[in-house]
Amino acid sequence: MLDRTASCVASTIVALVAMLTLGGCSCEEPRANVVVVVIDTLRADHLGCYGYERPTSPQLDRLAAEGVLFENAFASSSWTAPSIASLFTSLHPSAHGVTTFNAALPAAVATLPEILHQDGFRTAGLSANFVHIIGRKGFARGFEIFEELRRPARDGEAAEFVGLLAADAETVTTRALAAAAAMRGAPFFLYVHYMDPHSGYTPPEPFRSRFVRPYDGPFDGGTEQLKRVMQGEMAIADGDMQRLVDLYDAEIAYTDAEIGRLFDGLRDLDVFDGSVVAVLSDHGEEFGDHGGVFHGVTLYEEMTRVPLLLRLPRGRHAGTRVASVVSLVDLGPTLIELAGADDERSTQGV
Repeated sequence: MLDRTASCVASTIVALVAMLTLGGCSCEEPRANVVVVVIDTLRADHLGCYGYERPTSPQLDRLAAEGVLFENAFASSSWTAPSIASLFTSLHPSAHGVTTFNAALPAAVATLPEILHQDGFRTAGLSANFVHIIGRKGFARGFEIFEELRRPARDGEAAEFVGLLAADAETVTTRALAAAAAMRGAPFFLYVHYMDPHSGYTPPEPFRSRFVRPYDGPFDGGTEQLKRVMQGEMAIADGDMQRLVDLYDAEIAYTDAEIGRLFDGLRDLDVFDGSVVAVLSDHGEEFGDHGGVFHGVTLYEEMTRVPLLLRLPRGRHAGTRVASVVSLVDLGPTLIELAGADDERSTQGV
């Protein structure tokens, strides 16, 4: 679908970039910082600004009101590595080649952090996705500061990968603010990757009590349990599915609160208002939409339609909603343009 509409998408994005970069902008302004926040496994239709009825996202709803909301943004894949590789390279997975678990970004392809770093930006990346968005797979290239945020599983916890769990949103926010403070005083690129909406769903209080209803069934939101459902080894009923949605929504609300703390911290550092801030997800999640759960297997809309919010410096074009179909491969060139940097790559995004 995206290839067939590429011409239309290109013209839409070019017109939008012209509006965003030229409207109300002065050549005397300092270069904008770039802040990219990725919320792993976040469906667009579970946020208030995209029409969801549950109050999962007051902080992101506020950001949407202050910026530009893309109603039909699509990731390049339904799992993390190829999707974020497309964000970093502005190439589709068939071109960048990150399509298997152990694949790494090709060294010959310049990435978004490399482009900005070469143009004089300080760069920091904080990734709680310690399985895919890691230095060994090439995602640390171009970052002066890069941290893979994880912790050992505690007694009674189900470790998601080799005895480890992703760091929680509170830890990610704290480390991101420390990195921003270290880079303050120069234009910077800050990449922050939260993992909490990804299974296993283990929301903390008070968010758990706000969203999770009483339940006496077998489902706890663990990843291995979801994989058993996918493989036909475990049956799931409507009440079980609602349990998973409750846990998932509580994780979104927790992450939203921590993103609010991140933005407040950037305001305290006096770097938020002059920054380009993008919030997005790498892919969505299925809750029985097509008979399954989890992600990474199909390319239905619940897997690939993701939130994309873009706040311009000083809130220019606040409240704009863009209905045209766009792809995350378009975001890198757009951010580079908005930052006033040069991008001489041959890309498939515009």
